[in-house]
Amino acid sequence: FLMGWTLFRKELWMDIPLFISKLNFILSVPTTFLFIGTAAILTFKTRFIQVRAFSRFLYLITGKGHLKEEHYKDEKTISPVKALFTAMATTIGMGNVVGPTLAIVAGGPGALFWLVMYMIIGSATKFAEVVYAIDTRIHTDDGFIIGGPMQYLKKISPFFSSWYSSITIILFAGWCSLQSNALAKILEKQAYSIPPYITG
Repeated sequence: FLMGWTLFRKELWMDIPLFISKLNFILSVPTTFLFIGTAAILTFKTRFIQVRAFSRFLYLITGKGHLKEEHYKDEKTISPVKALFTAMATTIGMGNVVGPTLAIVAGGPGALFWLVMYMIIGSATKFAEVVYAIDTRIHTDDGFIIGGPMQYLKKISPFFSSWYSSITIILFAGWCSLQSNALAKILEKQAYSIPPYITG
């Protein structure tokens, strides 16, 4: 057993991508159940907000709400449509473009079905997150608003808030690197033969 563990440990640490792949495989199953379970619970707790509030969603994004464009200018804020597209701009990235494609290639059309199903169920999680963020945000004396995950995690525990902030910094660096790398590969090999370091 010790010899096998030593070889396994040596093999993993000698090959970092293999180690990350094994770790990803080990963590993917509980993480999947955690995300889907949370989404299902919130769907039932909100009494299927995805279905109940869909007409309200269309009402707001089509600009037919009771607040006019002049109100948004006067109050130094943005309309629901602009807020939606701002949120989408910070959410959609290479993972959303490449991920479904790879899933369909690996799993066939059934993968697309489950992606759409999770998107529908998972929207209850996003709804709950946004409502909680709005409910726990604070207004500073100089007119700024402080909110989001770091703010509501601070109400639970300062440790979680600091941990989440640190992980977010690392993830943003990784996401930016991933996006830059994907764009560099496209511009180098498929488009204009631009060296990757220039894109980077």
